[in-house]
Amino acid sequence: MASRLGFSHIVLVMSIVLVLAGALGFVAYKNFYSTGGSVKAVDDNVTTDDAPAVESVAVCLTQERLCFNNPDGWDTDMHTVSIQQQITDDSGDVVRTVEQVYDAGTITSPSGAVELNIESVYEGIGGWCEPSDFGPIYVLKAEKLTPSWVGQSDIEVNNLYAVGYVNSDAAETEYRLVVMLTKYEPLTTVGQKASCTDSYANFYESKNAVVPSPDVNSADEKVLISVSTNAGAAVTNSLQSAEDLFVSDEYQQAFGLLASAYFE
Repeated sequence: MASRLGFSHIVLVMSIVLVLAGALGFVAYKNFYSTGGSVKAVDDNVTTDDAPAVESVAVCLTQERLCFNNPDGWDTDMHTVSIQQQITDDSGDVVRTVEQVYDAGTITSPSGAVELNIESVYEGIGGWCEPSDFGPIYVLKAEKLTPSWVGQSDIEVNNLYAVGYVNSDAAETEYRLVVMLTKYEPLTTVGQKASCTDSYANFYESKNAVVPSPDVNSADEKVLISVSTNAGAAVTNSLQSAEDLFVSDEYQQAFGLLASAYFE
């Protein structure tokens, strides 16, 4: 299975992986799969009901102040990582040292089959997806978050969605189920999408989290945040199997957790 997300020159990535039992994946902020053979349509009979109602406890990222209603029984590991970065001038002399603090953590389902991966990236994401190399994408469900941060109309978090989708490999013999937050419009409607539609779609520009700029004359800069099961997504041998997995209790709870996201 090819890796869908590639990153180059990443100054810093704080990665937390949403892992499914038996899943095989690589943390690359998005794994791509190739197209080949016939294109399958989304089964109109697939049911994607709301996540089962369970008791929940709010958990929040320290820097981004992004919070989730964590379902009862799900394990949470939220923390920050501090990096001391030396800034040098053109001659190589250190002109200052800055501390960059990043959110990190995991939220894991009771069975351990689903693990939410939270990543923070400062800059330098890269990579390439060749559409002819990967298969179609099937968006199963998309739900827009309810903004609780009125007054900031130009920020990306105003258009965040919780989405559940499936991507396929070249021969359309392997299918990966992904649940994540995204601001990328093509993934916010249900249906079949072109290959590579999900490229870099698991990142949004932070609302609150910032790090000192390496440029001594610049202000603090925002980071990129990813909340996704992408790196450890479950792999099935058919689209129907992936759809069936999506409507299982723990996947529906994972989707509901993402759809509950808000900012302090």
